[in-house]
Amino acid sequence: MEILITAEQLQQLQEQLPPLPGVARLQTLQALAWYWVEKDTSTALNFAHQAQDLLSIVHELDATSRQTINARIQLTHAKAAWLDADLKSAARFAQTVLQENQLECAQHNALLCADAHHVLAMVCNEQSNSAQRNEHWQHCIRYAQLAGDALRSALPLVYMAMRAISPDKSLITREFGAYDAQAITAQHPVLACWLFDFWGVAAFDEGDYAASISCRQFAYEYAMTTCQLPRAIMCCLSIGMCYGNLNDHDAALKWKQRGLQLAQECAWPSSMGLCLVSCGETLRQLHQFAAARTVLQQAFSALNTLPQSRYYALALRHGGFLALDENDTDLALYSFQALLQHP
Repeated sequence: MEILITAEQLQQLQEQLPPLPGVARLQTLQALAWYWVEKDTSTALNFAHQAQDLLSIVHELDATSRQTINARIQLTHAKAAWLDADLKSAARFAQTVLQENQLECAQHNALLCADAHHVLAMVCNEQSNSAQRNEHWQHCIRYAQLAGDALRSALPLVYMAMRAISPDKSLITREFGAYDAQAITAQHPVLACWLFDFWGVAAFDEGDYAASISCRQFAYEYAMTTCQLPRAIMCCLSIGMCYGNLNDHDAALKWKQRGLQLAQECAWPSSMGLCLVSCGETLRQLHQFAAARTVLQQAFSALNTLPQSRYYALALRHGGFLALDENDTDLALYSFQALLQHP
């Protein structure tokens, strides 16, 4: 099973769903659940539940195939929980898959373990635990190489290079070549998305915001093409930040609102919260203080189950600056004191 497919391939797969119960329908259902999860988690979970129900009544499968399908369903639940900001459940589902599969050396077990470590890496990223995140990425690479999956082993390299203290251009150049838009577009579309995103980060780090916008727009298009809506949302916010640094706050707001619309359609709390915080900051820079306050209040509501998250801390920070602009020193003091106490 691939880690991701294009929207066109997903549509074709859904059209091929066998109508009658049986092994073919079960295998298609679990694939649909996996491939839908970063596009629409409710649809993915619907397919996952159908697959789980069918798994209990289909008897033509051997034990290995049954375990593999069940593990893929559990990983779908893990990804859905991560996107829903239920990090404990996401980690629990992923760890269960590891416990049941990591002692085996077969290719399908290695793929499951690679994907489980991928989810755990993203959970650690949400928890700002970079050391453990990178450890999971290394395990992901090891299992992907064991399975002979070049794409699965490439993505963690790009992510770690992107999240280094300074974007690791030497690593990316060594593995994939220097920046060349035409060469990147020849890559697998999922990898192309991540590579364009990396070069966007690198350009931003160097203060070349125009180049960063160009790279991030490519990344956004590839993210949408490959059903990576979490990455598409982050690309929108990153493009907005670039425009903000170029003092084009209207363009910044347009892109950030595009990301917010995607996050709201997906109903992902952390994504919605981050987008609302980012939109609120741009509204503040546009001196639309009342609108900014309304949006920040919505952000706190979206993040009310995530008070320990870095996005909540960001909301406190921007709320403090907004209060200063509104000459509300008491609220500003409260916000910054809460920020100091944030873990």
